[in-house]
Amino acid sequence: MSEKKEKTNDKRKKNKGLGLKRLALFLLIIILTSSVALYAFLEINPVRIFSEGITGLYNTVISKGKDELTQKTRTITTYNTNKPVHMAAASSNIAVADSDSVRIYDAEGVEKAYIPVSLNRPFIQSYKKNILISDIKGRYLAVINDGKILWQRHLEEDIVFTNISDNWILIITKSKESGYKRTVRAWTIDGQEVAYRNISNYYPVAAWHYPEFEKSTFLINGV
Repeated sequence: MSEKKEKTNDKRKKNKGLGLKRLALFLLIIILTSSVALYAFLEINPVRIFSEGITGLYNTVISKGKDELTQKTRTITTYNTNKPVHMAAASSNIAVADSDSVRIYDAEGVEKAYIPVSLNRPFIQSYKKNILISDIKGRYLAVINDGKILWQRHLEEDIVFTNISDNWILIITKSKESGYKRTVRAWTIDGQEVAYRNISNYYPVAAWHYPEFEKSTFLINGV
């Protein structure tokens, strides 16, 4: 029995020693990875921990990180906050709409396009280079590509939500039909209505199309 116990104890000691070695190796990998990241991204020599301590190195990292963020932040433009403004990324540009214009800027802040419009509550959605402009609680709808209006429409019902994907534009409007709450419409990219459905038992508030999953299926969110 004593020999068996000794063997068991020896085995436990070996396992414990192996576990400590693995932990030490794991910590060493973490330290090396952190050191490389500090030097590669923030140009901070990790050896400074010996002269400044952990607190000093931490403060250096925070200060350097703030400086990096400040250097990478660029003001594109400014808008009057008293007016509704909406924006969206469009390919490598940014599109910004307010009540009387749609402007497209590149990453450097250079204005590439100016399009006059008249919107109560501007709403922008984009898919690649196509930009969908709509007037929420209004009736205006347009698609912009390369800084030009491809087409524009004035609907017969107030717009609640719009969305654009590869081949589809989805529109939710307040239904004028008696007994119905909302209308969900599916249009092609060139502005042709393909299908619509009047909804009477709930209020659709948003609609999406995910072409990577199903080409002809739409997701409707309602309350």
